[in-house]
Amino acid sequence: MPSPVPSALIPAFTFGAGVFPFAGMEFTALNEDIRELLGVRPEGVFVTNVVEGTPARIAGLRGGDVLLLANGVKLETPVDLVQAISEAQDRKTLTLRIVRKRKPQNLTLRW
Repeated sequence: MPSPVPSALIPAFTFGAGVFPFAGMEFTALNEDIRELLGVRPEGVFVTNVVEGTPARIAGLRGGDVLLLANGVKLETPVDLVQAISEAQDRKTLTLRIVRKRKPQNLTLRW
């Protein structure tokens, strides 16, 4: 059983979306409309917004990115991303595999 998520890291969820103020990113499930628009496969979590000056922005994350993996774990839902961030708390780093403009790349989120 995974350890509980610290309350400061719990995102606000609404309609399958999440806001993760700690890292500075907002994200949502990758629905069919978004997949079609971006031309990506039905996997991952869609980043809707990244706040300037936050760990996510400093790592290079941008709105419109699709997160595929976090520390090697496949992301299928926003909950998977929250769990990956929670599990990375001791290391204070999270390696992300993303797709931006149909090109894969790796980013490292540090806090």
